[in-house]
Amino acid sequence: MFDENAQNNTQQTDAQDTQITGDQNQNLPLISPDPVVSNNSDDNLPVTDPYTPAVVQPAKTEVDNGFTQDDDLISIKKKALQQLAPLVNQLDQEPDEKFKTMLMMIQASDDKTMLNDAYETAQKISDEKIRAQALLDIVNEINYFTHQTKSE
Repeated sequence: MFDENAQNNTQQTDAQDTQITGDQNQNLPLISPDPVVSNNSDDNLPVTDPYTPAVVQPAKTEVDNGFTQDDDLISIKKKALQQLAPLVNQLDQEPDEKFKTMLMMIQASDDKTMLNDAYETAQKISDEKIRAQALLDIVNEINYFTHQTKSE
């Protein structure tokens, strides 16, 4: 009698490495506490603790000139802003749109020399609510630049 109960409750392993108990109808996968290590020499992935979640950080890609792609993008952004600055007055935009463009340029370049032009453009906005927001944005930018200077 003992042999029959022991035989019914023993775990059996099938060809697909799943455990089956005599009292269960489900196939449960075997879980190994040890990480699987590949013998493939092309596999450059590090072996990590299987119970620790992986943190994926974006890698900066090196390009031929030794700079990262981020450095190249920042360089392009600086050049574009320098070329755009003298052309802003030639854009066919309403004052509120022109102000948004100028504010974006100020924030992107940290160029406080454009604040006076942005202020003059903000004063030309006919809608009082939009003009008030634009003037508030000017004050916030001035606060940013003056606090930045004091902390340096």
